[in-house]
Amino acid sequence: MALPKDSARFRLSVVLLASALNAVVLVGVIGALVAHLNELPGEGSTDGIVRFLPLIMALAMIVAVGVVASALQLRQVLSVPLLRLSVAARRLAEGGLDEPVGEIGGAQEFEHLGRALERMRQDLQEAMTEAQRSNERSRTMLGALGDGVIFLDDKLRALEYNPQAAVLLDGLPSVGALLHQGVSLKAVFPELPEQLFRAALNEETALPLSIFPRSDRARHLSLRVFPARNRALGVRRAYIAVLRDVSEAMEIAQVKEDFLSTVTHELKTPLTSIDGFVLLLLAERLGPLADKQRVALETVRDQSGALRRLVQDLLDATRLDRDELPLELEDVAIGPLAAEVAEAMRPSVEARGQRLELDLTPLHGLSARVDPFRLRQVLGNLLSNAQKFTPEGGLIRVEGRPREGQLELSVADTGRGIPPEAVPRLFRKFSQVERGDTRRAGGAGLGLWIAQQLMVRMGGAMAVESEPGLGSRFTLSLPMRTPQG
Repeated sequence: MALPKDSARFRLSVVLLASALNAVVLVGVIGALVAHLNELPGEGSTDGIVRFLPLIMALAMIVAVGVVASALQLRQVLSVPLLRLSVAARRLAEGGLDEPVGEIGGAQEFEHLGRALERMRQDLQEAMTEAQRSNERSRTMLGALGDGVIFLDDKLRALEYNPQAAVLLDGLPSVGALLHQGVSLKAVFPELPEQLFRAALNEETALPLSIFPRSDRARHLSLRVFPARNRALGVRRAYIAVLRDVSEAMEIAQVKEDFLSTVTHELKTPLTSIDGFVLLLLAERLGPLADKQRVALETVRDQSGALRRLVQDLLDATRLDRDELPLELEDVAIGPLAAEVAEAMRPSVEARGQRLELDLTPLHGLSARVDPFRLRQVLGNLLSNAQKFTPEGGLIRVEGRPREGQLELSVADTGRGIPPEAVPRLFRKFSQVERGDTRRAGGAGLGLWIAQQLMVRMGGAMAVESEPGLGSRFTLSLPMRTPQG
């Protein structure tokens, strides 16, 4: 069978065999000479050594030449491929992906390693190219955003930012320190509460900021901070801060609030006059009324009352937005107050063919610190809503009980209920459950929002449970005060 004489493995085997034979021959010859010399007496052995010295030297030279030749062959077969592999691996480790690995030579295993390194180089080069393209796309998108984006480390120091962030923060004295000198965001905005960033670990958090640039005209920004949870970002914990210029939106909102405030105040005066004249006419102070006239005046009175309530809701909403709605808190027996409000609604409830039930006995002697006028307003709103959306023959029930240091008041009805998707927006301003038939019930969508805001300001809360077709239950909870005697 023919041997693969041109293979590196064959050459390596031949070199190793030749080196071994050289060593064996040299050892054998020297051993034979030493044995022969030992048989010679005294001076004869010395003469023998001298006589055989040229032969020994010649053999040593032959073996040395063989060893050198073997070493050169070993270098060609082992050292050179290993050196080429080492250079190629070091070049890849240093990021030199443009130069191919090239021919390695040597044994077949070295060639396999070389080809594997070349495939790895090509894969890395493709991955790096795609990563650079992705990075460029991200930078292009961030640069096109109207919002400022700042990537922060766990100490809230800026690592990267898009151009719009620098534009929005322009004029801030410490903007350079924030974006370029590693100063913390909290050092630049000391008014930022610590809980903003603690809350950002769990969910996105928004905070308004006011910045005064060089133009001396306030720029209002909305700051949103949320966690960057990608471990590939290279830091233990990171945040992304998003800045948005809301100056124009705030100006529009302020114009809207001013308009609503002006309109509602201007409406109150003519409404007062209308109510006064209607009452005079209904009392027949200005002469007797025919039946049709009385019905018409009662309609005017009812509609004027509805308009007055709408105006009052708009006024309350404006004051709540500005945190200008005063509360007069005092200890109030909750049971009697709730009964008073419910009984005042009984005539209109029964006029609609509905039933009203009260179960307030568990609240006997218990009180909470509230503004009685505002609590009546909240309860009246809940009862009014229950009355609007409960059909004839339906039940409205007012219940009260103490529970875990809280006083709970609930208004339940057997009306149409609220769709699950509508529940989250119940307590938003100007929000209606539906835009169809429920809109005909009237209102501007402010009642529940105002009620919730009032409950929060009195230290309480409001919750809702509802099932479409079965009805709704609104529950108020207030911190319990000392029992009444």
